[in-house]
Amino acid sequence: LEAVAYIDNNTPKHINGNIAIDRLPLSVANAFLPQNMGGFTGLLSSDLSINGTTQEPLVNGYVHFDKASLQFNQIGASLTMSNDKVEIENSRLIFDNYYIMGNNNSPLNIEGVVNFERLNDIGVNLDISGENFQPINIKENRSSIIYGSVFTDVNTRIRGSLNDLRITG
Repeated sequence: LEAVAYIDNNTPKHINGNIAIDRLPLSVANAFLPQNMGGFTGLLSSDLSINGTTQEPLVNGYVHFDKASLQFNQIGASLTMSNDKVEIENSRLIFDNYYIMGNNNSPLNIEGVVNFERLNDIGVNLDISGENFQPINIKENRSSIIYGSVFTDVNTRIRGSLNDLRITG
């Protein structure tokens, strides 16, 4: 992990920096999860440049998950992230044929943009689709809060700001 940033003390506060992450184990985040909940596996790499102000940063670069997954033990969910890079251009997180795999390796496709140019008004324009996606698969046991299998077809549009999201589908 390498981070270099310069912030001046004027108003608005200008920022100029870079963040480089090379194969950070996602398991470090498990320390912040409740015990027995599940956890993260895989690696995170990233190369970001940040300019502008602290209120309206301009971010460019990418985020890359390598063999990354998230398990929720109590509901039997296992979600695996695509190994593709997610590009960030002008503070816009771009999902281009990105997917998350469910328990049955059926993908949930994500297309679109999350715009965080203005941190107090983050915009979302995403299409999420998938057929026979299996987010849950667990046998009855003492620690499960539910049990069984869930399969779903998804065709969802998410639009608007985080303060006023419109979800259809």
